[in-house]
Amino acid sequence: MRNRRRVGEALALIRPDVDSPRETELRLWIMSVGLPEPEIHPQICCEQLKATIRPDLGYPAARLAIEYESDFHRTDRRQWDIDIERENALAHEGWTLIRVTSRTDRRVLERQIRTHLERFGLSV
Repeated sequence: MRNRRRVGEALALIRPDVDSPRETELRLWIMSVGLPEPEIHPQICCEQLKATIRPDLGYPAARLAIEYESDFHRTDRRQWDIDIERENALAHEGWTLIRVTSRTDRRVLERQIRTHLERFGLSV
């Protein structure tokens, strides 16, 4: 089989329970700049909502959540309200949420993630 090694490498990057291609692209980009692989949908118990929140990506040891926001999150009034409620609940639990869109400056995003992880003593 041609490109067997590359196919094997690609298969090793597949993760179950991913919600969107953009979420996967974001995770792979994070790893490509030398940051540790974030957990997919970490479970965060939120007392304020009496519910568990599962952001797209996260680093539980650093209390950092990362969400990819499509334009739907901005244009749908109900989704906008849910997103604000979730962000406030995460902050109440001591988590930082970084919201990412297709227009997010990736150099700034890398610095934000790297700085946050370093603040928590995680090697990056």
